[in-house]
Amino acid sequence: MNTPSPNRVREQELFDSGYSTVACVDEVGRGALAGPVFVGIVVVESSMPMSPRGIRDSKLLSSSTREKLYPEIYTWAPCASTGAASAREIDDLGIMGALALATQRGLSSLAKSPRAILLDGNTNFLSRVIDLPVFTEVKGDINCLGVAAASVIAKVTRDSHMCALDKKFPGYSWSRNKGYASPQHIRALQLLGVSPEHRISWKLPGVGVE
Repeated sequence: MNTPSPNRVREQELFDSGYSTVACVDEVGRGALAGPVFVGIVVVESSMPMSPRGIRDSKLLSSSTREKLYPEIYTWAPCASTGAASAREIDDLGIMGALALATQRGLSSLAKSPRAILLDGNTNFLSRVIDLPVFTEVKGDINCLGVAAASVIAKVTRDSHMCALDKKFPGYSWSRNKGYASPQHIRALQLLGVSPEHRISWKLPGVGVE
């Protein structure tokens, strides 16, 4: 069964409520064992050119399609950015605190200041750190065009980062598994132990680290 294309219905509701610019936010890497967590931020407005064809939740797209869409999204959106929080920051702050930090970093690099934030999921991890209205949307990456676009730029950016880390810390197959718990990654943890990029506050399989 084909997944329906994301639309701008939720965005339009926010525009109609008086928010002229909305920052759509999605994250990637939340459940990985290693590497940073990234957020993608795509700012949308009520009047925009036609969106690039084929934007979907990044998990529904091939790597080549995501790579093609990446520059097109940056050209289409009024502005867009990514932000990250490292494995050590995840250990220190917890995953929600790290997501908030990554989002703060991404927002600080935007060329335009949004009037509201549309956040994928049902948890407002920004409530204590962002002085803007925040709206959560379950399955926002599937249903909302701006959030789907944010998921694409976050995924492409983090995948590239993990491939670079694979060269720096070889043996964990991060260019293939992107830091998630694949069989190859787990075997490497058993053989090589924990790297500086692993989230040592998490339960890491095979190494007895919690």
